[in-house]
Amino acid sequence: MTVRLSRVVLPLILIFLFLSAFQPPILPSENIENRISAPPSTGFKEGIGETPRERSLPAERTPLGPLSPITNYTIDAILIDGSHTVTASTTINYVNHAGVTFDELIFHLYPNAFASTPLVTIQDISYMGASLSYTVGGSDNTLLTVDLASPGPDTLAPGNNVTLELLYQIEVPESGSRFGWYYETSTSQPDFYTYQMGNWHPIIAVYDDRGWHTVPYSMGGESFYQDVATYDVHLTVPEDFVVAATGELQGITSGSGTRTWHWTTGPVREFTWCASPDFYTTSSLVRGVNITSYYLFEHALEGEIALEVAEACIPIFGDLFGPYPWGSLQVVETEIGALGMEYPQLVMIDRVLYGDYDTDYLEVVTAHEIGHEWFPFMVGTDSNAEPWIDEGFASFTEYAYIEYYYSYSDRQSYRGDDFDYYWDYVSDYGDDCINNSMDYWASNYGYYAYVYVKAPLVYDMLRFQVGNDTFYEAIRYIYEQNLHRNFRASDLQDLFEAAVGYSLDWFFDQWVFGSGVVTLNLDSVSVAQDGSSWVLSFNIIQEQITPVALWVPIQIVTEEGVVSTSVWMDAVAVNTYSITLSSFPDRLTLDPADLLLCQYRNWDTGEIPPRLVIQFLMIGAVVLVVIFAVAVIFIWYRRRQKF
Repeated sequence: MTVRLSRVVLPLILIFLFLSAFQPPILPSENIENRISAPPSTGFKEGIGETPRERSLPAERTPLGPLSPITNYTIDAILIDGSHTVTASTTINYVNHAGVTFDELIFHLYPNAFASTPLVTIQDISYMGASLSYTVGGSDNTLLTVDLASPGPDTLAPGNNVTLELLYQIEVPESGSRFGWYYETSTSQPDFYTYQMGNWHPIIAVYDDRGWHTVPYSMGGESFYQDVATYDVHLTVPEDFVVAATGELQGITSGSGTRTWHWTTGPVREFTWCASPDFYTTSSLVRGVNITSYYLFEHALEGEIALEVAEACIPIFGDLFGPYPWGSLQVVETEIGALGMEYPQLVMIDRVLYGDYDTDYLEVVTAHEIGHEWFPFMVGTDSNAEPWIDEGFASFTEYAYIEYYYSYSDRQSYRGDDFDYYWDYVSDYGDDCINNSMDYWASNYGYYAYVYVKAPLVYDMLRFQVGNDTFYEAIRYIYEQNLHRNFRASDLQDLFEAAVGYSLDWFFDQWVFGSGVVTLNLDSVSVAQDGSSWVLSFNIIQEQITPVALWVPIQIVTEEGVVSTSVWMDAVAVNTYSITLSSFPDRLTLDPADLLLCQYRNWDTGEIPPRLVIQFLMIGAVVLVVIFAVAVIFIWYRRRQKF
């Protein structure tokens, strides 16, 4: 009996011990997101769960709006077409919302940046009818400093206001730019005569905790940073000119060979206008917004396309980011030497997009410029100190327009072009921080690559990290809390954290305030059977010097289908995962849709051996163990027989 029992029991014990070695322990799954990702209409998972620092939203989030009362400009301007000059008077009632007392006020004279000699001639600045002293200076003569000393009020205390009258004349240069006049006649293009009057009038500078904002005008990008004000403007132009402008048209009165267009605004950061005898228009009303497209007669089709894009953007962006707060929007075909330029309630689109390019470019550029209405015009940002905030956001709105007007797959295809461009640039020049100023970009390569391409990809990656619905809830929260006010990158993080309810240091430190390529290596992929389930184990190794924390999307192809989920990667060099599946996994892939700005090594390690191979190896190993056990028993038994 003893011999017979040992012949059976000993092999069974050995087989059990061997098979147990095939079952690796299932690691804790507390950092694993096991839900399937959201459907393509959303494209991103919701509710990531990791909340290191909980926060609560206010019970009611009423838009704060502008500080009250706000500055007001009353402008009377006459365009003298023959000499390309504008004679104007501005009455400004300026309200001091700073916490300091002023003895002088500083204005920007941006037109002076367009010539070596000043284009703006100040004729008089007065307070209650008495002329004040002033100086024009700055590196490009774009700063006007007005002394408030007697006969002025001497000082302007916080909360008080002062009314000044400025008389001036502007020489408008011949320039295919956002400020200037342009005329062209050719056999291949229609005649085109237009005035682009962006940043044209003396405008009060922003005073914040850094003092007066006095940076020079930037030709290569934007350097604008403005507080909101209201405008009441009368523009007198030749009678055959059509005017597009910021605000709401109150009426047109005829004079001797002229017409005067009267425009008023709510809180806006600039008053801009364009005028041409060659404009045709088409209009529509969407959600209470009067949208007008201005175009050349020969470009009627493109003019209609521009209108249709604006018609789509108002509800799409309004639902995603916050309601469009004004009563009108103008889309204007111009000659500006760039594809597009944004201003409050008015976007300039270069006419090259109306004739020489595929209309796809007209669509996305128009959507981009309209996206700027939210950042930096509804919510104010410093385009000189942190240009990525508004330019990156406007580029991100291109993705939103394509996704919700066309499809999610079209969006991802378009985004893929940016993704490829970014990595091509990084391979040649290395990575850089997006949170740099125009001063930095003026002396460094990469303004377009990082501000227009990497920045929207960072916004998009944040969208994935916090979830689609949560991301847009955060944007709407930022809109509600800062409508008609200004904010910075640090405020952006604080507001996002308030909206999502947890700290985002792990994201902003690397992708906004930091730089450097993050490289992930998929390693040690193995699979083992656990009863009727399969356990997939793998490591994600971070190869850069400083590990980062991140949600990493993964895709597992199984015999029953595709599982798309995400795993949380702590800021350590090696993260280990183990996932239990109901069917055999054939392949594991990191970030299959390129949602992260990461590089990857050893993609092929995700290829899992076929199930039959694994089973064959397991059976073969068991057979070898049985043979070995039988041999041991046989030898033991034979030796016992001898004794």
